[in-house]
Amino acid sequence: MEKEIFNNLANKYDSWFETSLGKKVFNSEKSCIEKLVKNGEEKLAIDLGIGTGLFSKILIEKGYRVIGIDISDEMLKIAKDRGFEVIKHDLKNPLPFINETFDFAFSMTSIEFLKRPEDLIKEVNRILKKDGEFLLITLNSLSLWAVVRRIKGLFIKNYVFKKGKFYSTNNLKKLFDENWEILKSGTCTFIPPYNPIFPSFWENIIKFFFPFSGALSFILSKKC
Repeated sequence: MEKEIFNNLANKYDSWFETSLGKKVFNSEKSCIEKLVKNGEEKLAIDLGIGTGLFSKILIEKGYRVIGIDISDEMLKIAKDRGFEVIKHDLKNPLPFINETFDFAFSMTSIEFLKRPEDLIKEVNRILKKDGEFLLITLNSLSLWAVVRRIKGLFIKNYVFKKGKFYSTNNLKKLFDENWEILKSGTCTFIPPYNPIFPSFWENIIKFFFPFSGALSFILSKKC
């Protein structure tokens, strides 16, 4: 069922980020990721749940060579058209790479659909080189966006986030064991879901008073 949902979503995913609200959200999320990812000239990165590759372009801009994996054939077609090396793979299963292959791992809004995300995190630790970094980004359970998505899930059949699990930053930290060093954690993208006229104003206000309530939770960690 999840595979079918993501296949149906493929052509709509990028187009939402071309809407008035979508453009504001994309710029905010892109800025957040750019600040967390170091330059990676001549380094190899894995994108766990690459989707259409829309956000993976940031890794390319940072100098990484990127290999992306995803369960959706339609998503992978779009990512491949963007020039990414892609592999069809279900993140519920062990990753198809030998130990210490990658310098950097990236995953954005993918673990929400895993029953045991800690298994994936252990696999990431296995395939990362020593001191390799992992940027994990999820939908924040403490955001207004999460409330809106939960309400939509009550009324929309096959809504993509109907069965997804959202994570606060504290929830994410619990998934990482002693084999990781947490470098940075927090939330980002504070634009409210009602498409404000002055997005930067609202971002600054909400971030100042409710720093835990960004649309995205993130953990940047390093393999010990």
